[in-house]
Amino acid sequence: MGNNTRVTMKTRLIFCLVVLLPLKSIAQIGELKGIWKVATPNGAYATFHESSAGFMMVLLDGPSWGAAAGIRKNNQAHVCTEVSSKNITKDKCYQIDITSATSATLKVAICDPIPVCTSSGGASFLIDRIF
Repeated sequence: MGNNTRVTMKTRLIFCLVVLLPLKSIAQIGELKGIWKVATPNGAYATFHESSAGFMMVLLDGPSWGAAAGIRKNNQAHVCTEVSSKNITKDKCYQIDITSATSATLKVAICDPIPVCTSSGGASFLIDRIF
């Protein structure tokens, strides 16, 4: 092979990597994006948002709402409330066990102070994707 052929092959390989690598990350990011129905007594809804920087959940549960942020590792996400209608700051944490792209389980890991918590730590709710 001549030097010109090697440079062309390297250029093609770099081009393919630059084009194909973002496609893999795009497929992973947003995998759970959408609106989900959470089987709480109040009939809650949630949205999940993923990026390379982390995992975010916005939960609407009856008259209250909260935005929780954290990380996802494999099929499990851990998020804690950052802002809410009840002014809870990092006192409510959730574990989300992802079983498929359309179903998961939301577990209340921590909820403190107790007077403002509608669900105690350990409570578990099924989640189904609406769209």
